[in-house]
Amino acid sequence: MARSTTPESSDSVSYQVREVVAQFWHWHVGDFSPRDCWSPLVNVYRLHDSFRICVDLAGLNPDDMEIQLLPRSITIRGNRLTPDPCPALGPALGPALGPASGKAKDNAASTQRRTGASPAKPMRIISMEIDHGPFSRTISLPDPIDRHAVLTTYQEGYLWIDLPIAGVSK
Repeated sequence: MARSTTPESSDSVSYQVREVVAQFWHWHVGDFSPRDCWSPLVNVYRLHDSFRICVDLAGLNPDDMEIQLLPRSITIRGNRLTPDPCPALGPALGPALGPASGKAKDNAASTQRRTGASPAKPMRIISMEIDHGPFSRTISLPDPIDRHAVLTTYQEGYLWIDLPIAGVSK
């Protein structure tokens, strides 16, 4: 005799559990698999006399990064904090943004908002796609670089690294 799997049957609870599990597995909430280390996205440009690398590292304090240079490679390491959805100083990006410019008025206030106290009320994560925690990225280069003439800047969430090619004149 075949078993019925309709909600009206005696297996109603079993049916409902299978339905909930099936819905859960089909509901995409991003990549929420814990990893030891994540890898930031990069763009690498070859100019006449140098390489220019752009590393996407939004929400990071430049002092929390480490750069290791070898003759034909560069490694960027660091740690990015988990974004805080319930900052201690009020609504996210509220008064820290200018009226129409969209630019932060005070970096200290933005940092405090991101790293504020935990919320008093419970919350449920719906989607968590922004990488956080330790990161590392090694980029191999086709030509040796002059490790003593490297320049770095961090602006608007991008780390820019200028690597002169060894032995190439400007």
